[in-house]
Amino acid sequence: DRARGFWTFGTNDALASIRARTGYTSFENFMRGFVTAYQKGFGNTYAENRFGETNLYVQDDFRLRRNLTVNLGVRYEYVRAPKEIKNRFDYIVQDDKNNIEPRFGFAYAPSFENGLLGKLTGGLGKFVIRGGYGINHTRIFQSIYSQNQLSIRTQPPNGYANVFSGNCVNEISDPTCGLVFTPGLASRTATFTAASAGNTGIVRDIGGRLNSTLLLPNKNLEMPYTQQWNLTTERQLSGNFAIQISYNGNRGIGLPFFDSNNDAIFPFTSPSLLVDVGGGNFKPVVFDRACTSTADPICLNPANAADTQIGSLRTFSALTSTTLTLAQKGIVIENGIPHGYISLNTPRVNERRPDATLGRFVNLQNFGWSYYHAGIIKISKRYSKGLSFNAFYTYSKTIDTGSEVTSTVVDTNSPASKKGGAAASLRGLSAFHTPHRFVASYSYELPFMRKQQGFIGRVIGGWNITGVTTLQAGNPFSVTLGYDANGDGLAGDRPRITNPDYLGSSVDNGRRDATGVQFSTTQLPGNIFLPAQAATIGQADRLYLPGGGVDGQIGRNTFFLQGLNHTDMTAFKIFKVRESVKLTLRMEFYNVFNRVTFGAPTRTILSANTLGTISTERNVSSYVNSGRLDGSSGRQGQLALKLSF
Repeated sequence: DRARGFWTFGTNDALASIRARTGYTSFENFMRGFVTAYQKGFGNTYAENRFGETNLYVQDDFRLRRNLTVNLGVRYEYVRAPKEIKNRFDYIVQDDKNNIEPRFGFAYAPSFENGLLGKLTGGLGKFVIRGGYGINHTRIFQSIYSQNQLSIRTQPPNGYANVFSGNCVNEISDPTCGLVFTPGLASRTATFTAASAGNTGIVRDIGGRLNSTLLLPNKNLEMPYTQQWNLTTERQLSGNFAIQISYNGNRGIGLPFFDSNNDAIFPFTSPSLLVDVGGGNFKPVVFDRACTSTADPICLNPANAADTQIGSLRTFSALTSTTLTLAQKGIVIENGIPHGYISLNTPRVNERRPDATLGRFVNLQNFGWSYYHAGIIKISKRYSKGLSFNAFYTYSKTIDTGSEVTSTVVDTNSPASKKGGAAASLRGLSAFHTPHRFVASYSYELPFMRKQQGFIGRVIGGWNITGVTTLQAGNPFSVTLGYDANGDGLAGDRPRITNPDYLGSSVDNGRRDATGVQFSTTQLPGNIFLPAQAATIGQADRLYLPGGGVDGQIGRNTFFLQGLNHTDMTAFKIFKVRESVKLTLRMEFYNVFNRVTFGAPTRTILSANTLGTISTERNVSSYVNSGRLDGSSGRQGQLALKLSF
């Protein structure tokens, strides 16, 4: 719960400034002691939580025939809700009592010896068919309540969590910027009443809005579960070979989902913002007008002469201002009704929330789901003539409504809109979707001088080569706008595309321009999107459609990263010094072909870097040196000697 607090050493500098040595990387900020953010949770840091489970399982194997075995089973799980024994916290949820998990499996070895079926199966003991189905529940109570900024322990009124930024976070003695937290007293917005210049209208905000994001688990939250099934055929071939063909599938149901609530609505009559329409008659502001262009004069005239932002970028003055008019605050009175304007720079999100006592809050519920289908071919060879290997090829597809609930991967798990359902706007390929994957592990004893006779034979004979090679297609990623185009206060909005031929493109070109920046603009050009990619949001008529859904937006995870091409190899030999003394020489090579795996490119329309620019490498599966920083070594080797006696 971050009770002791922790510092973040990040970088807000562009890649070009870092390369020019005018900016700092995260590590350089750490070395020079410059903090970019400080997080701290206030509240009770001590908890005596209790968890309980009761699990029952029944299973039996039935040998129906000599070559047919059936496995049947069922499991029951009773998962008790977490409870703090002294009621310091209320986890809200209830016991989960209805977790019934049937299991079924079979193995069948055909006994055909003659005819076409006999040739296909190879006879008794050479061919087997296996299959199964089962349901499995997972656990979420133990950790799900401690996600970043969404911990039950640090929720008001007895707790508080915040991310502090600015110059004050570098003051070690008080990185919380002077905050004084009082347990039992939740921080809320204050009410205000402010007259506008020229007596154009008095603005009043009733205040009382919570200054925290709440986590509110659904009281009926249940354990997510998966349905898993498989069907496999295996055939033994001559020459110590075997082939296996499988189909695997699973379906995830009721996966945890952090669903944003109390989101901004448009058009909407504000429950918290009122305007005097005459004679002390205060009426709620109706937010039904948006600056989508420069056609409306309210969107054309800036509040200050120095302000040049107009159209969708129009900046309205603060509602508390007493020196500017009501129109400059984005409010006009027509027929006794105050109408409110919103823009990209002044979205007035809090004033458009349905519950005026809360800000944005998050519901934890069983909202997510996933599907996985895979065809797998395995060819193996048992050791003979110095060679053995296993080779797998997998062709698969994975789709879901968010691949990682805490958003630590490349994926974007925020719904682009609630219209049509949050899950509908997120449905797409999983962040770990890998349509093609080939893995081979092998071992080969070199054929020359295997008997190691004579001095030369003992030196160069008896060497073994082993290795693992992995080839896989790249994972998908999304292109996002980088701003809230539909005005609902949710991130994750995506652009439209003007040339659908680019959908599904792989951004894997590691070329460098004259400045050394890796780029792939030919594979992901910024001009194929609407709006087109730009370094700043400096266009007066930026695409802005408040109240809209996801109509026309491209889907989630519609482009692909570079794939993986990685090989690790080992060469070793055993020298027999004496009968009971052996010396093993071992040489290990990681990423032996010196392949680099490029990271995700710039994928945000509103970005200072050109769309498609590759500025990082990545390590997909923790392979040694498959992802590395510029200037570091690629291929890596090490030598080891072991004496056994």
